Formats: sequence, C-alpha cells, structure tokens
Amino acid sequence: MECTSCGETLDRRDVFCSKCGELTRGQPLGRELGTALTGITKHLSELSKWATDNIKDEANRTKVIVGGVIIALLLVSATVRRQII
Repeated sequence: MECTSCGETLDRRDVFCSKCGELTRGQPLGRELGTALTGITKHLSELSKWATDNIKDEANRTKVIVGGVIIALLLVSATVRRQII
C-alpha cells in the first residue's frame, strides 16, 4: 500500500504515513480518530473560554475549580485504565 500524498510504502495497518503524516486512505479507524480529535479540540476550546470567562467572577470560581479537578481526575483515570488493560 502506498501513501496517496508522498508515495511512501505503508503497512496496511498504518493509520498515518510515517514520512509525511498524511492520514492513510481506506482506514476507517483513522478517519474516525481524526473526526474525534477535531470534536475534542473544539469542545476543549469552548471549555477553556467558559473557564476563563467565569473564573474572574468570584461566585463562579469554585465551580470552575471543581470542574477542572473532575476533568483532571477523569483524564488520569482513563490513562491508568489504558495502562492496566
């Protein structure tokens, strides 16, 4: 299998080209990963804007801090779970 962008020889299991980084064609998992990462990036950007806007207000500061701690714990939990499996 060849990369459609640079012509590099690829293994059929490759999701990205090791030479140019192009998402390989015919890999539905790779496309799904790209779509998911785009969505996550968008939501993190919105969350960051919300946190920045609300941390200035003392009444909302506790909510922002608690939300940040919960997100951090979820990320750590997901990372630890993947390492165990």
